[in-house]
Amino acid sequence: MSAYLRGLLLSDEEAGRLLFRRLYAVSRAALDDLARAGRAEPDPDPAVRAALLLASDLAVLLLRERLADVLGVDPLTREGMARWAPEVLDLYAIGLGATPRAPEEGA
Repeated sequence: MSAYLRGLLLSDEEAGRLLFRRLYAVSRAALDDLARAGRAEPDPDPAVRAALLLASDLAVLLLRERLADVLGVDPLTREGMARWAPEVLDLYAIGLGATPRAPEEGA
């Protein structure tokens, strides 16, 4: 399944573009719902946030076999999720622990 999905999303076919747009719309709506419910901070650029989170989630699906190889466990199994999910939630909730730098002027 992941090989088919990977091929479809990375192709230049209309079906791949349509699928990505639909997945993006679901991501965007979910983030909007979380913000309205007070479960996520509103973002000044919700389009970028939704695209970033979608890309991250798709990476797990598309790179599942490679991730399993380096981790020694499939991240989408019960055992894998027990390791994967807490790290993802921490990363999304508190980041990497570094203080973000302000963007440089002219950049």
